Amino acid sequence: MKEHSRKITPVLLAGGAGSRLWPVSRDQLPKQFQPLVGNLSTYQQTLQRVGDKGLYAEPLVITNEDFRFFARRQAEEIDLPATVVLEPARRDSAAAMAAAAVLAERREPGCLVLALAADHVVLDADKFSDAVKLCRET
Repeated sequence: MKEHSRKITPVLLAGGAGSRLWPVSRDQLPKQFQPLVGNLSTYQQTLQRVGDKGLYAEPLVITNEDFRFFARRQAEEIDLPATVVLEPARRDSAAAMAAAAVLAERREPGCLVLALAADHVVLDADKFSDAVKLCRET
């Protein structure tokens, strides 16, 4: 299969507490689940950026037990499916990505994976999409 015809599996890292943005972000409501820019949370905006079913497979969302309801509910609110995977313990991004890579490979052997922080703001979604497409083709 040609690289540019394969779907990309987005992995959203959504398990952090966002302590550097305290007091806005806290354990009970971390920044990725808050509408910091616009009406949607940065998590929901990230899901929307990878909502093109022609380009992306269903996203894997890596989060923890405390945030599982936020992740599921906010995906449902914008009608975008996502597989929520719970970390057994908070570690770091590398551990979460390693687990996600294994899960993505089980879903589709040889797949392409895109790691995304769920709390980043991307002001130009079209440029983001163009950049992802370019990476897939090269």
